[in-house]
Amino acid sequence: MELGNNEVLENCLMDEVEFKELYDIVDKVKSYHNVKKKVKILYSYNCQLSITENDDCIIIIVGYYILRLLSKEELEASLHHEFAHFINSDTDYSLKFSKLSSSIDSLANSLYFKVLYPNIYSLTFETELLNYLSTIFYERKADDVINKVGCNEAFINGLAKIYIYDLYYKQYLEGTTIGRFSDVLY
Repeated sequence: MELGNNEVLENCLMDEVEFKELYDIVDKVKSYHNVKKKVKILYSYNCQLSITENDDCIIIIVGYYILRLLSKEELEASLHHEFAHFINSDTDYSLKFSKLSSSIDSLANSLYFKVLYPNIYSLTFETELLNYLSTIFYERKADDVINKVGCNEAFINGLAKIYIYDLYYKQYLEGTTIGRFSDVLY
């Protein structure tokens, strides 16, 4: 998918006129799920696609590499997955859990608690484990929507592209090479 005039932007609002094609895809997914809330799309220079909300609107954060790597069908399938998180109120849960986890981590790191409650670290482990398990639960619920919509192939293809890019990028950051992309697959 082409980015308007190909400017490099960071964490900024994507204009509905300049990025009409992207907003059309989002509107199509939004109407499929019968979502009435206004949507704003923020651009980020990374490889992420996420959804959150505030009182006024739904906010979709879309990364540069998502727009470069995914076809329209793959992007649409990924948006169905993200809207499933919104519909299932996963974003509310995630926000509440991250606040709780942050509070527990703060307590665990204070010297006072380390001395008086030496087992506090097992609590932080348990909250991390709970977070991991709940993430799996909510991701699977969102994936069920992909099955319902019937865009499994596009979603899987998009995930494969992101996964291969992520492998390549991590290797690049670590200063090593992985050779050809086909080497990653085997």
